Amino acid sequence: MDNLNKIVVLGPGYVGKSQFCNFILKDVTNSVCKVICFNTCSKTIEPQSVTVKRQDIFLELIDTPGITPQDDDKKIKALVEYLKKKKEINQILLLFNFCDCRVHLFYLIILSSLFTPIQFISNVMIIFTHCDKGINEKYSKKEIKKKK
Repeated sequence: MDNLNKIVVLGPGYVGKSQFCNFILKDVTNSVCKVICFNTCSKTIEPQSVTVKRQDIFLELIDTPGITPQDDDKKIKALVEYLKKKKEINQILLLFNFCDCRVHLFYLIILSSLFTPIQFISNVMIIFTHCDKGINEKYSKKEIKKKK
């Protein structure tokens, strides 16, 4: 397939990776990348891949399960192997919850096994989700006035 761009969406659980993919896919029903429940359980169990055409470009979105340092090595290795089989990944989107915006070194370790440093720097984008909730909770108008 000409003009195929592979985009991997990574991040911890509950940040909205599947919903982000559905947004890109213009799927308001959340049925392409299954979103089964909200805020109570991890939804994506295995990586799922969807290819769509946007203008003259084909996008292959690769939605991944949330991975944390507490996960067993088997789950992490399975994800790394799945991504290695994809070959020629063009873009990596790291999604993190704005309210918990500690960028996990853990993800950098996973990605370093897949890419050279130059590939990583050239192809990784960090996206923060749940920003409206985080801004309202962390920076209410009263808090901002107090700081002035």
